[in-house]
Amino acid sequence: MVKLTNTSAKAIINLLIILFYSAILAQNNVPHTSTFPGVENSYFEYVNPEEAGLSDQSLQQLSTDILQWVDDGELVGAELLIIKDDKVVFHEAFGWADKEEERALKRNSIWNIKSMTKPFVSAAILMLIEDEKLNLQDPVKKYIPGYSNDSTTIFNLLTHSSGYSGLGYTKNFKDIGAWVKDWAKEKPARPLGQYSYSDFNYAALGYIIGVISGKKAENFIQDEIIEPLNLKNTYTSFSPDFEWAGRVNSRYEYSDSSKTYVKYWKNNDNQEYVFFPAAWGIFSTALDYAKFMELWLEKGKINGKQILERETILSALKPQVRFGPFSHGYGYGWVINEYKDKDKMPFSFSHTGYDGTIGISFPHSNAMVVYQSHSRGRNHRSLIWNKLDMLNIFKEKGPYTPILSWPPPDFSSVKVDTNKLREYEGVYQGIQPWDQSEIIFKISVSDNTLLLKMAPVDENTFMTMNLIPTDDDEFIMGKLRDGQVESIGTDSFLFLKEIDGTTGFEIIYEGEPVMSANRISK
Repeated sequence: MVKLTNTSAKAIINLLIILFYSAILAQNNVPHTSTFPGVENSYFEYVNPEEAGLSDQSLQQLSTDILQWVDDGELVGAELLIIKDDKVVFHEAFGWADKEEERALKRNSIWNIKSMTKPFVSAAILMLIEDEKLNLQDPVKKYIPGYSNDSTTIFNLLTHSSGYSGLGYTKNFKDIGAWVKDWAKEKPARPLGQYSYSDFNYAALGYIIGVISGKKAENFIQDEIIEPLNLKNTYTSFSPDFEWAGRVNSRYEYSDSSKTYVKYWKNNDNQEYVFFPAAWGIFSTALDYAKFMELWLEKGKINGKQILERETILSALKPQVRFGPFSHGYGYGWVINEYKDKDKMPFSFSHTGYDGTIGISFPHSNAMVVYQSHSRGRNHRSLIWNKLDMLNIFKEKGPYTPILSWPPPDFSSVKVDTNKLREYEGVYQGIQPWDQSEIIFKISVSDNTLLLKMAPVDENTFMTMNLIPTDDDEFIMGKLRDGQVESIGTDSFLFLKEIDGTTGFEIIYEGEPVMSANRISK
């Protein structure tokens, strides 16, 4: 008789659970049952979801819904991993790794995670700060000669508050230093200290890592983060000659003209850049990325080793710079959805990637979600929020978060006269209930509906949505594409006219008012 060790027994149990759920889901036409090696030896134990308080029926419905998105052309393929209380309760792959080749997408695929690279760079910078080789208030010019602003600091780069905006491209440069120094000659478009997402910020941090450590950023990340965390399927470069290249899925972008996804890269192509750009550039699996998030969730400690200090993590997971409405901000490498106190951890921290990926951690629910896709340009990533809410993986509701529904309801029969719509135009001022800060809303008429722009009090716009009429004085936040409702939220705007003639509105979320605003100018 063969005696099983705890490790081997755990591996067998994990494999049986994986095979069980594969059998349940194998009845669908869209492929989603195959797995690359490594899942059975995962750092996270696989369990029956009901052990973690989740409904097996709800998870089967989740699978059905995502498969429907594939059938509807909302995405080409995706991999979804849900971890609750350090155990995997859901891990499935859906659709196609390459649709034209009819190659099924597999669990434990290796993904180009794009901007989900930025938290790795943040971790590297924070390590250098802890080692007293760098300071948050160091001027960027100290490390990048010729930088355009003497007052810009490492803090500004970490929090996207340097004033630079937009994405960067590397095609004309041989290395990260040449790219960053060329970009640094330009003057920022926005004021210093104001949130403005830009690849430049993290490319500059990547260059600075090299200047200080004497190692290229990718080598520092490999030595100080990837290897200590034992991330066996995480890489800082790609070549079609690499042994694991076949595990990387083709990439697609949605074409508005053809109304379908168009393939723009496949895994026998070279990567589009010749050096590690730091703002993006890492390839990883869903399981590896979840383990990386676990480092932050556990306040810097993993595998019994303190990789980053507890106080460093708590600072990184605070909204250091606000953006947009309500409770959102950017910490050090993460988008933060703030939650009041409670051990000083946020309701959630997350980061997205340009091709449709996202990693989200919910500290108070001890839950993580990694959603990986190679389908750029549609709403499937946002729609996952709705499904997570339905599964009730959160112990309690967090701050206001727009949740999109799919497919969107048909409001085409609701028509509001343009003159009536113009009564609501103007600039409105409200108070965010989460931190009592002011926020400005600009509302105008566009395409027979209302266009909403939300901004901080300096009136620089960060977020634009449509207000779609459901009645004469009630609207729902959503998005239009070619005049058609593409997606909606669960929150509505109710306009009110006071006795003195002033106009305002309330934002209604799950039937309860969460914020009000008054018009301050027409």
